[in-house]
Amino acid sequence: MEQHELEIQLWEYIDGTSSPAEREHIDMLLATDGQVKRQYEEMLAFQSVLQTAAPEEPSLRFTKNVMEALAQTTIAPAANKYVNPFVLRGIAAFFIVSMLVIIAYALANVRTTQATALSLPQINLQALHPERVLSPVFISMFFGVNVIVGLVLADMYLRRRGRRHT
Repeated sequence: MEQHELEIQLWEYIDGTSSPAEREHIDMLLATDGQVKRQYEEMLAFQSVLQTAAPEEPSLRFTKNVMEALAQTTIAPAANKYVNPFVLRGIAAFFIVSMLVIIAYALANVRTTQATALSLPQINLQALHPERVLSPVFISMFFGVNVIVGLVLADMYLRRRGRRHT
């Protein structure tokens, strides 16, 4: 029998919840095995200590002490305090400009067919030449503008942070 199972059976024996067959088995073990007898006596001593110990009651100032400790903790600042509004505006501007470019391109390449008032415009996808739009000059200018905007935003952030710490 494993030690863990024996402990469970001993606790059930002490609590009086074991079956009659388990009770007889534990009685036999207690009479024949000295180690089980010592373990049983330790568990009985522990049980008596638990029964005689009075539960600890909190002091009358417990609630007030807890509330004072909570009052001294700092609460996380609101999101508008640590989210840079310029970054949010930059992201919003990027998406707005992207949407306007897509809409302008779609409107510029509308096929004039026998369109009724309720039909959607047809976009001429064959007129799209990505090699003209994504030329090396355009890509270089795009990354250059992004680097400049990033440096400006970093400068603004560092200046604001420097003002707070002085």
